[in-house]
Amino acid sequence: MNMIYVNQAQKPKQSISKRSSSGTNRSPFVKTQQEQHKKESIPIRQEQIYKKTCEDLRQKIKTFNQLQRCNIILFGPSGSGKSSLIRTFNTSLNQIQTLPQMLCIKDLLHNEGTKHFQSINLVQSAENKIFSKKNSYLIQNCEINVLDTRGQIHLSLKENKQVELMLEGKVKNMSLVEQRTYRYAYKLWEFWKQDSELFPQEIISCGTFIPHQILIVFDGSLDKVPNGKEETEFYQQILNLVKQKGYDNPFIILTQLDKLECKFKNHDDYQIYIDCRIESIVQSLKIPRESVFFIENYHGQQQSGELDYQALRLMYECLQQASKYHIQSVECKFF
Repeated sequence: MNMIYVNQAQKPKQSISKRSSSGTNRSPFVKTQQEQHKKESIPIRQEQIYKKTCEDLRQKIKTFNQLQRCNIILFGPSGSGKSSLIRTFNTSLNQIQTLPQMLCIKDLLHNEGTKHFQSINLVQSAENKIFSKKNSYLIQNCEINVLDTRGQIHLSLKENKQVELMLEGKVKNMSLVEQRTYRYAYKLWEFWKQDSELFPQEIISCGTFIPHQILIVFDGSLDKVPNGKEETEFYQQILNLVKQKGYDNPFIILTQLDKLECKFKNHDDYQIYIDCRIESIVQSLKIPRESVFFIENYHGQQQSGELDYQALRLMYECLQQASKYHIQSVECKFF
């Protein structure tokens, strides 16, 4: 029960031992408890904001109808987090941890990462009823697929041709990509003697999986991104190739954001470091700053509003860019 005193004379004297260092009559325990409550309430409010924003983004993505199909293709070195990014998209969008059996994510100490060109469906096309204040109407939402590729590092003439086939959508789903078995920086196609050996004729498609948006994924926790001169030149050539194909705004995705957070206790130092990393990518690969995204991937942990927001925002940006690419492609057919 709270006691209310009419004047100060009636108020009992507080012992010196319970006085705070500031000289007030409030005990240190009460002050600490209030501050602790304030500190705890801030993350709770932030999580509530993230939750509401994520719900809005999920609705926008699942009812996106500016094109019938969106294929998002991932390029990047083996081990950079491409397959994990697909898992993160799926977890954030559909709020489930399970993935199709074809998407196998394992430690690179035990395998060579993704070996197949494969399409992972995240959103199926279906009719959705949308309600407004006055009436309701049906829309056909966009089917969303993410195309996973085996890690690339060295752009030989034959590998250039293989990337070009992927950009033209001429590779069938679950096609095995033959490479040397060296890890990370030495996955080359140089031993192939003929261009026809890039893919056997029976796995060549007729343009079913034409990409609508390009993502190039790097491990952002590495000391250098891209990792060395050879890798920088390789992805500069990849970017030139995709722009020749009409993709005006490919995205660079830097993963493993959580590893960088652990290195910094001071938030300002951490933010300065992140800005410097992004600026380094902008300078080395000659791309706009707004085309670089830092993201954390799910690795079996409990779902997070902030992590969901990162992934959903990136997915929605991809849909918008895919729509622009589709419009430009249609216009090119008429002019």
